Amino acid sequence: MVEAARIVLGAVTSCPILLAEEAVILPGQPLTNDLIREFAEAATMRAKPLDNTDFYHGWRKKVLKSYVVGALTELRDGA
Repeated sequence: MVEAARIVLGAVTSCPILLAEEAVILPGQPLTNDLIREFAEAATMRAKPLDNTDFYHGWRKKVLKSYVVGALTELRDGA
């Protein structure tokens, strides 16, 4: 069960961003796969990758989603 959540994204905008609005869906909920995917999708929508690498924006957003899913899954599973 998620008691509180504070999640910050880095390297996907010109400065780190706090996902305060997106994180309100987490507290009071069990960290299910569906909730993790829903949050990862919301986080991806906030990402505005800079054009400072050779990687495409779409790819960088896809990787962000994978990282968020992985981090929250690892947190839930205690790995």
